[in-house]
Amino acid sequence: LVDARSIAIAMAEGMEQSGAFDVVINNAGNGIWGPVEALGEDEVRRQFQVLVFGPMQVIRGTLPAMRARGGGLIINVTSLAAEFAVPFLGSYSAAKAAMSSLSWALQMELQGQPIHVVDLRPGDICSEFHKKMTFSQNVLPEYQENLDRALAVYNNNMQKAPAPERVAERVGALVDSRPGRYRSVAVGGVFQASIAPFLSRFASTALLRWSTSRYFNLRSGRN
Repeated sequence: LVDARSIAIAMAEGMEQSGAFDVVINNAGNGIWGPVEALGEDEVRRQFQVLVFGPMQVIRGTLPAMRARGGGLIINVTSLAAEFAVPFLGSYSAAKAAMSSLSWALQMELQGQPIHVVDLRPGDICSEFHKKMTFSQNVLPEYQENLDRALAVYNNNMQKAPAPERVAERVGALVDSRPGRYRSVAVGGVFQASIAPFLSRFASTALLRWSTSRYFNLRSGRN
């Protein structure tokens, strides 16, 4: 999803081979570890291209074909980070939040049309994605301790996280379900998939930020 021309070519080939799009799953991803201050402009642009702009191009190309066919399903795989921003994954969290908001807007815009959009939000999933994340260079020493703390928690979570099959099974269930039944779906471990989204509906933003900081064992610098 880095190159707009390659996206257009792939979609044209898909239409030529199948004649229609029944289901489209936007599941591209990449991650950059590091404080926002250390992120390079090109890194952030590439991340948003892969996580937001590329999927938007796919959606725009998909909708006319689905409309002509008489219906369709778009599943945007975002992240629980769209709701609970992850420290030192700021650009990833922001991009996933943008894609989640886009899904919400599409759901409203497509009312009255037989095309449905689902925002699928995985929590921690032990996949190849995490092994291929990159790390920002030139991290200031002021960030290093908290970055190491957050990364230690993150790596520990990955060891206990569900396998990608958990998400694949949920995608299959969404495809087989009654159209329009689901709008936003969390998937992952019990706490992240069920308890955390439930709590977020009742907790204040300040409490959620404090809880997330404690969860990642960040030091506040206060004595």
